[in-house]
Amino acid sequence: MGGGDLPKGVNLRDAIRCAIEGSTFSVVILSREFASSQFRLDELVQIKEQHAAGTHACLPVFFHISPDDDCATLVVDSGSGSCFHDYFNLYKTQFTYRRVHAWIQAIAWLAGISGWVLTAGRSVI
Repeated sequence: MGGGDLPKGVNLRDAIRCAIEGSTFSVVILSREFASSQFRLDELVQIKEQHAAGTHACLPVFFHISPDDDCATLVVDSGSGSCFHDYFNLYKTQFTYRRVHAWIQAIAWLAGISGWVLTAGRSVI
């Protein structure tokens, strides 16, 4: 078994939670489809909480998304043309306000961190 393999039957969500808690650094790739997964959004909230506690650093990678845009606006503004908006409109009908709001805050927090921007075959740090 390689260093990153999990034995069969291990709960992936719990394993990732433990991995985040046991690490001091995360690389988060924020793409146009990032918000399509509640699982990823929950991980981002956990990373944000670890960072707030002073035990974790985070490097965002903006993949075909501009950090210059206010990502919280991308979530709530239908006029922005963001795919985030559609996901969050759906989530608002499926999940509690508290959970959805935590996701929105985590995305806005990530957008405020200096990171890598990858667009059209070039990268900017």
